[in-house]
Amino acid sequence: MIAAPRRGLRRLVTLVGLGVVVMGAGRRTFAEGSAAVVAVLAPHESRLADEIRRELESSRFEVLSAEVGVRRWQDAARQVDGGRLLRGVVVGQDDQTITVYTRQPSATTVQTRLVLSVDPADRMARRHAALSVVEFLHVLGQGALATLVDSDDAPAARGAGNPAKPGGIEPTRPAAPVPPGVEPVAPLPAVAPRPGWQIGAGTSFDVETNSGGPTSHLQFLGVIPFSAHIAFCVRAMWPLLAAQTRYNGSDVRAWTFGAAASLQYNFRTDRRLRPFLGAGVGTRLGLTEATSTTSLSQGGQTLTTSATLGVEGGVRYSLGPFLQVFLELGAARAFLIPPVDVVNYERAAANGEAAHAAVGLMFES
Repeated sequence: MIAAPRRGLRRLVTLVGLGVVVMGAGRRTFAEGSAAVVAVLAPHESRLADEIRRELESSRFEVLSAEVGVRRWQDAARQVDGGRLLRGVVVGQDDQTITVYTRQPSATTVQTRLVLSVDPADRMARRHAALSVVEFLHVLGQGALATLVDSDDAPAARGAGNPAKPGGIEPTRPAAPVPPGVEPVAPLPAVAPRPGWQIGAGTSFDVETNSGGPTSHLQFLGVIPFSAHIAFCVRAMWPLLAAQTRYNGSDVRAWTFGAAASLQYNFRTDRRLRPFLGAGVGTRLGLTEATSTTSLSQGGQTLTTSATLGVEGGVRYSLGPFLQVFLELGAARAFLIPPVDVVNYERAAANGEAAHAAVGLMFES
């Protein structure tokens, strides 16, 4: 008679204990799940952002990616997933900076928690930076979980006696500790990043005033930046198509080889579309060949040398972190260098104006 009530009491205690465990586990799961979703804001096809995503996913974070585009990253952080994500990672233009941010629930302020500078060409530096970001987000997640658990388990702390805010919530949260091996720096100013050196090639369509019909060249280019906006550009031109004309009963064909150097000003280096304008000097070597139309005999070949003064302008469009397509328009004036003991058509080909339109690809270091 007495054993039956004892067994019932033990069953009741067991059921109550299981309920407490399940409720605690559910509360911890909710807290961990809310902290495990991280936004990654980055430019299009960012290699550094891809490495950060892989490290986050391997550390059991859920990643929601968004492209920053032309917006300020703070605006993108407020809008991603309808403003529900409270922490994220921002990769700067050209993969040079990483910013970890947090937001308070139902608040528009974005707080910068960590800024790291990264060398995009150093693979180990990129990996170490990605691991540091993951570790720092783990620390932030643990701090958020502890805050939530403490607020749930200590209702006295939310009493009306706390004058900080209604409900006893503190107006500020202490900053999360910095993980070992990570050195935070102050947020960088919003300045245009300095691009790396570039090499490329393209084809051009050229029109010259004194050498007959249109011609075409293959251009090889190199750009060495001095600053975020000023760069030194060198180019070499190889003829693909000869300019043809007729002079005194002879068919004349002319090829031009050229080299030039110029200073360029890049208006925007932090956007995909990057207009530029430049001016420079160069030299041009002309090769002319005449063939008589009456005797079908081939005349001699003549070389001329000219100095050139020109301007160019155009746009470069970034297809990825290291690839650009460019469109360029230019004009130049050629001045024949003595001696001038050549016939008229040869002088005309070496002493006149020219215009060109070029398109091609540039690879950035």
